[in-house]
Amino acid sequence: MNSGRLASMFAVPAGIVFAVATELVLGQRDVATSADVATTIGAVLAGCALAELGNSLVPTAPVWLRLVSSVGTLVLVAAVWQVITDGLQSAIDGYEGEAVARAVPAIALFVLGMVGLYRTRGKKVRTKSGRSRAPAVPTHRH
Repeated sequence: MNSGRLASMFAVPAGIVFAVATELVLGQRDVATSADVATTIGAVLAGCALAELGNSLVPTAPVWLRLVSSVGTLVLVAAVWQVITDGLQSAIDGYEGEAVARAVPAIALFVLGMVGLYRTRGKKVRTKSGRSRAPAVPTHRH
């Protein structure tokens, strides 16, 4: 399994969990701890997806550089998302602002995760013997 597929497999459930958190916020006028727990779980899953995405950016690099890329991608996206969230919550007052701040990553993570899964789906290859097998993943290690 390649890193892009693994990142997509983390992004789809993260989007679903953020959607659940959005519904919990909209269902209750005050933000309950259940919405905060769902948001935290969604953030952890999204963090795993982003770290794996950063890892996939440099597949042939040494381990230390892959680690730097993973952490850097995660921190960069978290910083940008914090600015977007603050802007959304200040523009939209009350619980609606918090719901929108949870709905936007839900939609983005789910759609991008599904696109990533679609693009990395396995294709069957016919061999000379007539049997089908999954294609070999090339390794670029020296």
